[in-house]
This record gives sequence, C-alpha cells and structure tokens, in this order.
Amino acid sequence: MLLQTTHASMLPPTTSTLSIYALNANVKQNSINLVVKARNPQSFVLGETKTKSKLSSSLPYHGYDIYEEAGEQDQPHHPVKWGIVVGVRKDIQISRRLNIKYRSLKGRVIVLDLVLPSSDGRCYPHRLIGVYAPWNPGDDGISHSFWTDLTDLCKTTTTAWTLAGDLNATVSSFEKTSGGVFAQAQFLQFLVDTNAYDLWTNYPDRSKRSDWTCRGHYSNDGPIPEGSIIDRIVTSRSTLTDSEILVANHYDDRVPFTDHRAVVGRVTHITSTIISQENVLDHADNFIRQSSNKPCVKFPWKNEKDKYQIFADVVDDLIKTNELDKLIITNDETFLKLYSGLSTIITTTAAKIFGKPKPYTRNKETITNRLIQSTVSNIRHVGGAIRFEKSDGVAHVSQKAMKHHSDALENSSPSNSVLYLLTKNRKILHKQLFSERAGNYCKSEALRQTKDYRCSNGKLDKKTCPEL
Repeated sequence: MLLQTTHASMLPPTTSTLSIYALNANVKQNSINLVVKARNPQSFVLGETKTKSKLSSSLPYHGYDIYEEAGEQDQPHHPVKWGIVVGVRKDIQISRRLNIKYRSLKGRVIVLDLVLPSSDGRCYPHRLIGVYAPWNPGDDGISHSFWTDLTDLCKTTTTAWTLAGDLNATVSSFEKTSGGVFAQAQFLQFLVDTNAYDLWTNYPDRSKRSDWTCRGHYSNDGPIPEGSIIDRIVTSRSTLTDSEILVANHYDDRVPFTDHRAVVGRVTHITSTIISQENVLDHADNFIRQSSNKPCVKFPWKNEKDKYQIFADVVDDLIKTNELDKLIITNDETFLKLYSGLSTIITTTAAKIFGKPKPYTRNKETITNRLIQSTVSNIRHVGGAIRFEKSDGVAHVSQKAMKHHSDALENSSPSNSVLYLLTKNRKILHKQLFSERAGNYCKSEALRQTKDYRCSNGKLDKKTCPEL
C-alpha cells in the first residue's frame, strides 16, 4: 500500500476543465444564438426567462442539450417571474439532472451531473449548478431560505461542483452602487459554509466601473457608466487548481436591450486522487472512454444470397455437435444453457460468414509536389493572419502569418480593408491550389495510361497521351 501511494504521488496531476458563459439576458434568442456560436463554451447559463413556455426550440439545440426551469408566479396578481436555462455542449456527457425538492429553488436553479474528459483520457464527474438568485433573500416570501437550501445542496455534493449565473450578490462595497446588504451577508456565509471559491477573487483590482455586470439605474447620468458585479461563478475549493473569469465586452458578445453583461469563466479541477478499492465501485470517476457500439454483422449483397444457406447449414451442424437439439428444458439451468449455447453459435457463425464492416479510416495523402506544398503552406499562414485580424490582435499566430498581416496592412485603404485583402489573397491561393492539383492529376493519369499502353504493345505512342 505504501508503494502504491508513493507511485501515485509521483504521477503528474490529472485535471478536467469546464468553460462557462453566464448572462441574465431576459432571453433574446437570436442574439444569444450568435454569441454562443461565436464563443462555443462547454456550457451556458441564461437567467430570468420570465415564461412558462419552452425555449429550447429557439436556442442552439443542434449543438447543445438544453435544460429549462420554467418561471414561477410569486403572488396571484404578479406575472410569471424568474426562470432559468442551462445548455451543455453535446460532446459533454450528462449522467443525470437532479430533481429539485426545495421550494425556494424552484424556477431558480438547475442542477446537472456532468462527466468531463480529463487530461489522462479518463472521465470524471462534475456537478454544474445554474442559478438565478433573488435580489431580496431577507424578505418573508418564498425565497427567504434560498441561500440556506442552496448551501445544503452544495454540501451534500460528493464531487467537484461549479455554480454560475446571476447571484444578485456582492462581496464588498467596491462591487456595488448601493443596497444588497442582506444578499451580501448570506452569500458570504454561503462561501464559508460550502468551502467555495468565488472566481472574482482572482482580480482584486476589479471595480464597479470597469467590471460591472449589471448597469446601475442612474449610471447613464454620470460621465462614466457604472453598476454592480452580481453575475458570478463559484466553484468548490478543495480540488481547484486554476480558474479565470472576465466580463464579456467584445463585439461578438453584444446582446441588445439588456442591462446585464455576460461573464465568461473557466475552472480546472485536479482529479488524480487516490481512491480506495471500496470507493472505486461507488464512483463513476475512474472509467476509460470506449467506443459507443461494436460493429454489427454486415447485410449480404444480392449476389451473396448463397451465404444464407451456408449460415443455416453451419448453425445446424454446430447444434448437433454440441447436442443442443437433444437438450430438454426442465428448469432455469437448462433454459440458460440452451439460450447461451444458441446465442454463441448464431453470433460467432454470423460474424465468420457474413463478416463485419471495418471502421472508416481516412488515408493521409502525402504531398510531394513542391509548388502544391508551398501553396498549402501559404493558405494556412493567410488563415492565421485572418484570425489575428478578427481577434483585434489578441490571437497568437506564427511569424509568417504576421508577415502576411503586415503586408496587407501596408496595402490597405478605406475601400480595401485588411480583412478584405487577406480574404481575397486566400481565395486566389485556393484557385492556384485547385489548378495545380488538377494539372498534377492530369500528368499522373496520362503517365499511367502510357505505361499501360506500353505494357500491352511494347511501344510508346504519344498520340495516346497528348499531355506528354
């Protein structure tokens, strides 16, 4: 046991990462779809839907699994309030959605147990909690016990967890314009009781002017708009190794007609912990991903109908050889013996006679033509320059890509932008590539035809190959 522990401590740590996009947008479907498509996060949280109808058909359901918690009616004379939506990218496995039993969390919380891939090729569980918290948790309404019930939910979670959304709470005076005393006190107590880590702690210089996520009601009257930092991402502290959070303020993230700005975050948890033999059977955090389905038996072609008779004859012979035709079913033991014997004979015989399809493997073509190699390389470098231009100079690209970008910058004008010149250059290169590949194919095909003619006649006649 000591040797196993020492060996495990020497191994490099294994981690799993989850990226999140969270916004209280009052659900502007078209704008949200554009933002999610541009950022492509592993998960997103949308708060304040204010509806009981389903929104999944209007959201990017082709790339995400959408889960909704419909809004609730706070009082008989009030309209539907709250409501929350959580989307998880379809390449992330979802083991289950937890049923919410707390009345204070209805319409405000969605809990999903995810299975995240890790750096060692395995999968580990992670709980994602989408939240739209009340702004006045100290009142006497339904939301009075919101933070208490949410604390119980997080404390009973046995895996790493992450909570994201509009929490309607701050931790200090430099994060808010006014008010929110009760929410701040309860949120701070929640962090202590659950041993959680608020990702905004990574940035001690944050302020309500530059990093606000909810604009103040009267901030437009002043010289600089300001608001409160109430949209947050919180995660369990014990296994956290790295994290980041920022306000989405890029032109691709613009969602009109909302007083909120989205937050984008990422959490990385360590997963290489020593697990006892008893816990291995109780946790789904130690299995290796495998192919979803084994290949099925091939269906014979029309010219292979004789295989059916061959299959039937072989199965009959094996049944007689194993004397399964003489076996009489009298109890469960004889039934299972006959069932397993027939199943083995049928499946193995079908695989031998009919065969199974081989998985498709794409052959990687080796480019030997130097001109084609150069053109393909230039296309990739121009693509890097385009990516650098679209990212406002943030993306990391190669030196050759930067050279293409600087050349386009020198030749740019008000009528021909840098992006236009780079895109035009890439189109020209693609046309050159097509032309070179077509010419290379014609030459090789002509040579093949000439070789075939020479092999059959022993002479070379160029009339059969005009390209030569």
